[in-house]
Amino acid sequence: MPKTADVSNSLYGQPLLKHSGVSLADQIYDVLVKEIASGRWSVEERLPSYSELCRKSGLSRTPIELALKRLERDRYIRMVKQNGIFLRSIYPGKHTELGTIALLAETALQHEVANGLWETQAFGTWSGKAIQRVVDKMGIEMVVVPVNGSMSDASAKVKSLESRIGFRGVISLLEPSRIKGITIAQYTPLVYLGVEDPLCSPCITGNPYKAVHLLIEYLVQKGHRKIALFASGRKSPFSSQSLYNGYRRALEVAGLQPQEEALAFSASIDHLDVTAVSKFLDIAKDCTALIGVTHEIAKKIVETADLLKIA
Repeated sequence: MPKTADVSNSLYGQPLLKHSGVSLADQIYDVLVKEIASGRWSVEERLPSYSELCRKSGLSRTPIELALKRLERDRYIRMVKQNGIFLRSIYPGKHTELGTIALLAETALQHEVANGLWETQAFGTWSGKAIQRVVDKMGIEMVVVPVNGSMSDASAKVKSLESRIGFRGVISLLEPSRIKGITIAQYTPLVYLGVEDPLCSPCITGNPYKAVHLLIEYLVQKGHRKIALFASGRKSPFSSQSLYNGYRRALEVAGLQPQEEALAFSASIDHLDVTAVSKFLDIAKDCTALIGVTHEIAKKIVETADLLKIA
């Protein structure tokens, strides 16, 4: 006479059957995969220990250990000796099911995905490794689409990706004026990685108002009382106005005065050269802190100050 299934054991509300024909380790694995997919734990969050899982399920360590080792092999979790069990990915190794994203970048940046920082013309510097880690944890494939002068190759690449099942959309490291020659289907989501700007909308990171406000707060805490902002006349009106408002509001909260003459002059500059930066430095000569809103501006300020031997 066949044995009946024993339903006295369970894990997270799911029965674990000792005589079902499926090993307890495989049943535990399936339960934990379902819990991971449901969002019970976030990526890098610590999972219950062996002893906790034994207590929850009422089972011995052996099937728990086998299930966890399989989860580790399948890249769901990572087990750190004497530290714990951590969720590595919710969807490991399932790019086809989860989809693909295209990342539009300068042609010269293509090889830097695995090598560190990307210097973008409009949006500053980004860590290629950090972006890659995020998409890896999500189980999504990221394909870098290099953008060149003709745009035809980029358009063909995007079109090819759009034909894939589960294609998620496009992230651009380039402003709209740089990618207007690329054909992107109307139904394809397009977001920008950079400063908030109605011309670069929607944007998945960046808030110029908050950024400059926090920076001013920090400088005030360090004892600075005269702080000048070098804004760029080449930035969009919305982005520039957000910077101005954050700058003025932070100084107002601190009981300080904005350096309006320096701000107005910097905003009027069309070409960033030594003459223009020298004039700005002269206007802001009484200031103890200068803020350049882009890496390019900050670098030019330092170079010009060194050239003129300004401390």
